[in-house]
Amino acid sequence: MDKELKDLINLFSKSNLTTLKYKDEEISLELGKGSTEVKENELNIPDESIPVKSIEEKRDSNSNIESQSYYKLESPLVGIFFSSPSPDSPSFVEVDKEVKKGDVLCIVEAMKMFNEVKSPMDGIVKKINFKDEDLVQFGDIIFEIEEK
Repeated sequence: MDKELKDLINLFSKSNLTTLKYKDEEISLELGKGSTEVKENELNIPDESIPVKSIEEKRDSNSNIESQSYYKLESPLVGIFFSSPSPDSPSFVEVDKEVKKGDVLCIVEAMKMFNEVKSPMDGIVKKINFKDEDLVQFGDIIFEIEEK
């Protein structure tokens, strides 16, 4: 079995996902945990260049100020979070730093592919919810950004 395929299966087994569908030119793979019934389009992965806005606004539990409504930038795919382009490089962004629309905020590695996650707006990064090499799931809130 191909190493990349083994890595995908290992990543899936350690995740909270219950189903995963993967297809390329050579392989079509469906993985499931628990129930064996898989519904059509159960795993909807959007185009990674389109940021997804969370509907639910959560209160920052680490703060004594009133609830802030920041833009919640969700992970567009399942993978490994990286805050910089290489271990020796500085992070793309830091908390309380200004970002412009289109700035790269992080990289999510999935199946040896490095996918840039870009800012959907001008703003100030208020919270980074993951550290380097953390596993992010589709829909996890990676960044909270105060819109300018």
